[in-house]
Amino acid sequence: PKDLAAKPVSNTKRLVLIFVIIFAPIGLLLSYLLSQRNYTPLKRIIDWLDEKAMYDPRSFEKGNEVDILENALKLSFEEQEKLIEQIRNRKNILKISTIQNLLYGISSQANSAKEIFSKNDITLLSDQFAVILINIERKYNNIPEAEYPQDLIGLTISNTIENLTGEKHQGFVVPIDLNRYACLVNFSASDRNDMLFQDLLSIAHEGKKLLKEKFGIYLTISLSNIHNEAYGIYQAFQEALYAMEYRLTVGLDQIIPYKKPIQNDSIYIFSLKIDHSINAFIKEPKDNNQIEDFVSGIFQNRGINLLTPPDVAKVFIYDIAISLSKAINDMLPRENIQWKKEIFNRLVKCDILEQFRSELINILKEYQIYLREKLSLNSISIQVKEYIERNYSDPNLNINILSDKFNLSPSYLSRIFKEENGISIIDYISECRIKKAKELLKNTDKRIQEIAEETGFLSSSVFIRVFRKVEGTTPGSFRKL
Repeated sequence: PKDLAAKPVSNTKRLVLIFVIIFAPIGLLLSYLLSQRNYTPLKRIIDWLDEKAMYDPRSFEKGNEVDILENALKLSFEEQEKLIEQIRNRKNILKISTIQNLLYGISSQANSAKEIFSKNDITLLSDQFAVILINIERKYNNIPEAEYPQDLIGLTISNTIENLTGEKHQGFVVPIDLNRYACLVNFSASDRNDMLFQDLLSIAHEGKKLLKEKFGIYLTISLSNIHNEAYGIYQAFQEALYAMEYRLTVGLDQIIPYKKPIQNDSIYIFSLKIDHSINAFIKEPKDNNQIEDFVSGIFQNRGINLLTPPDVAKVFIYDIAISLSKAINDMLPRENIQWKKEIFNRLVKCDILEQFRSELINILKEYQIYLREKLSLNSISIQVKEYIERNYSDPNLNINILSDKFNLSPSYLSRIFKEENGISIIDYISECRIKKAKELLKNTDKRIQEIAEETGFLSSSVFIRVFRKVEGTTPGSFRKL
């Protein structure tokens, strides 16, 4: 029984051995042939990659041929995506450049707007256009500059305005300079320009409101009228630029529609009266209310208000800046003060009239503070001047009497008086006497001898000699003139 039981097992072992000996080599041979057939093209691809591809060989040190192909394909697709992105960006740059050229009127006028935009794969809704010009008021933004870079500002403005425009029409926002963007609006087909302009106003109001409330970006926006075709785009942009000039007079954070300029716009003419009034005003101490009234009077006298043309307002600003700067420098010729040097630049840098008004008031207040401090330090000189103005008719008034009066040596009193007033005490006494004499010559019939005695001269001959020296003519000739 044991042998009978073992016989089938032995037969099975022999059959297995025969199978292995016969079929294993056949299987290995078939495997080799099949692998060679599939591996040869794979190897050719790997060799081709090694020859053509530009990659770091160290990135393929690990893995087999399939891993190498996978990595190579991955790199290829990444490069493809980069190329697609570059093409997309290039198209966007070309689109922006095309629109900027249209705005500035430097594109070919031979082609229609439809043809020009079709080259950038843009389909126009109609041949009607308008321009929304956007000015960023950086000085009034709620978000600090460092936290709100230029690229983010531009992207925020572009997305907001283009999305609002796209609700009914289509818009293309392009940068003009660091603080300005222009949106070229292409309207849907319509025959009624008044309705289209209402849409334009609505886009401006909604965009301004959203950007201010959600992002803290303050804007001044100007709007053009509606025009047709490529040349109309240039006209629209010029109108928007002209309207934006009125930002100087109407102020910031406004929406300014274009209005055709009036042919007889006023022309600003320099006024010596204003120049003299500034010189007279700064010679004496003034309080804050007087300063504000004085500034308001300057604006009113020159007719400067919200309706003033921008070019007139600019000349007005320069006129006042030059006059005030010169007047204060004449009053403080020897003082090396930083704010005195900056007066002109502070005023001409003001880009709206209200800001200019405020800065003008601030400068006058700073000057008055300095003047009061100066007067307190130089009270002796002021007291001497006041004493001379009250007692110039005394023929005995001289430096010795004044030095006794103020308990100072004649030399010291003379020196501080001339340093602070730019004139000697003797000359100032003569100046006060001649000033009063001129009033008497002009307004009375008193004889020369009487006027000489009344103004502190020892004799009429001395009076005539001093008068001729100061005025270049005799008292009698002055009275006739």
